[in-house]
Amino acid sequence: MGGMRAPHRGRLASVLLTLACSEASSTVSTDIAPADAVAPDTAAAPEADTAAPDDSDGAPLPEPYPLDDVLRVNHLQCLGTHNSYHVAPGDGIVPDWAYTHPPLAEQLGRFGVRNFEIDSYPNAETLEFPVVHLPMLDPGTTCASLAECLGQIAGWSQENPGHHPLFIMLELKSTQGAEVWVDALDAVVLEALGPERVITPDEIRGTASTLREAVTTAGWPSLRATRGRAFVIVMQDEAFYAAWSAGHPGGAGRAVFVHVPTEHPDAAFVKLDDPTDDRGQIEAAVDAGFIVRTRADTITAEPGPDGLYESVQALEGGAQMLSTDFLSARAGGTYRLTLPGGVPSRCNPRIAPPECTAEAIESPDWLRPVSR
Repeated sequence: MGGMRAPHRGRLASVLLTLACSEASSTVSTDIAPADAVAPDTAAAPEADTAAPDDSDGAPLPEPYPLDDVLRVNHLQCLGTHNSYHVAPGDGIVPDWAYTHPPLAEQLGRFGVRNFEIDSYPNAETLEFPVVHLPMLDPGTTCASLAECLGQIAGWSQENPGHHPLFIMLELKSTQGAEVWVDALDAVVLEALGPERVITPDEIRGTASTLREAVTTAGWPSLRATRGRAFVIVMQDEAFYAAWSAGHPGGAGRAVFVHVPTEHPDAAFVKLDDPTDDRGQIEAAVDAGFIVRTRADTITAEPGPDGLYESVQALEGGAQMLSTDFLSARAGGTYRLTLPGGVPSRCNPRIAPPECTAEAIESPDWLRPVSR
């Protein structure tokens, strides 16, 4: 699982404060479109040249990702977005909805997002999965269906196969009739992403009796085995879990994982969304071998005295997926979530081995195949 490294709270907080101050002293775009949502800051995260270096003289190229057999999936920490598809409604009545995220492929390429959260209302009659936050009230989305959202992600992944594994979380807003459409959900995931790109529960379980046993003993697979691929995890209720596991014990043959408590035999991914109150649970889960999602901020939360919301707690706690509503600074503020030293992701501050570097997790130089 790699040697444990204690978080350096003072140094990390200092880095974040320095970052916030430097942003405050620079020009931050505060153009508003519509009136209740700030457009993405086009200067905040310039798109990198993701083509791998070409050795024009024909000499042997260096081995990309030389630590790929050492580093495992849970050794990373990555940036994610909450309600990743969301487009702010024009009325501005509900402050909690006053944010607009760029399209998913742009989040991947320009902002370095590697974790998504997608809401869907499954239709048991049509076996379709429309993507929306709240129909009628908050309907804006950059991709209208789950297949379209996953297709955008797959398109970027196909062009940039050197990325570390992506984490796609599905929040099913209704699980009525789950026994009817759960197989269709697997089919949509496999078709939209491509079966070769989907990391399944069977692959992670291996020869262990349960997912929990696999991740807490044998551990997660290497980055080499998972580059260019994705996990899909459902934030489910009891109705979905019953449908998901019926005839598929432990998710055998399924394309998606589920969020369950750490003591559950199907536990692999854990959602602990309060990085302050859940700090002890997050650290214990990460140390035990689970992959954790937490939230670093929310639109309506009040920033702390340092102006950084709960991002310091989220960064230091070791959760692998850090979800934000602030890809860009918003009107009247300078805060946006970034991972100090990330390119875009970084080594996990609790459990990554000492030899880990952010470039070994993922490097813009090795996202695309080398062409001679």
